[in-house]
Amino acid sequence: MSITVLVLAIFFVLLFIALIFYFGFGLESFKESEDKILGQRYNIYLSHVLNMPEFKCSFLGAEKECLDYGRLNLLTNPYYRRVFGDVTKIYVEELVGSGDKITLYQYGSGTGEVYSTPVSIYHPENGKYTIGKLYVVI
Repeated sequence: MSITVLVLAIFFVLLFIALIFYFGFGLESFKESEDKILGQRYNIYLSHVLNMPEFKCSFLGAEKECLDYGRLNLLTNPYYRRVFGDVTKIYVEELVGSGDKITLYQYGSGTGEVYSTPVSIYHPENGKYTIGKLYVVI
């Protein structure tokens, strides 16, 4: 009888250790998939901002892959709150040139996870292009 109890105790200890490892790896897999989904979500927001006609560069009706510096102003229309959902801040920072930070959209504190992408910024007043970064804060 005591040998049976000892074997069962060892079996349950080994089972408990195996479950700890199994759920540990499952949690890691869950966190990786969560990061992947958040990355896709950030990419959707970034591509949405880059393709908004309010900011796109155009010359004689032909759109270019850049942001127009003359059009970068605060989005105060309540419509954009529905478009961007839980985004707290969207801003552009010039890396070359003046180094300006232009806030395109802000709702709330503007703190959270930051995702960015490089962009080309067109200055219509002098016809020059500079390099910048577009930031989305969720």
